[in-house]
Amino acid sequence: MIGACTARFLRRHGVDVIVVERTDVAAAASGKAGGFLARCWCAGPPLDALARRSFARHAQLPEQIAGDWGCRPMTAYAASLPPMASPCNR
Repeated sequence: MIGACTARFLRRHGVDVIVVERTDVAAAASGKAGGFLARCWCAGPPLDALARRSFARHAQLPEQIAGDWGCRPMTAYAASLPPMASPCNR
């Protein structure tokens, strides 16, 4: 997703761009998560301001680019549990 977005904005400024995938198309996190982004992944300096701008920009893009897609903000919660005891671990 980062490469595609960077390429799009560079192209809008007249730069010829070629995106080269290291493995398969959409093989990394963006492809597997369907574009899921979490603001807290970048919380705190130095990326917090950039993450906030990115989230605001993602909300604007569906209005500017035609297509069957969109931006749907949602609240999600994460939790972690200690590993369960297993007979194999004893």
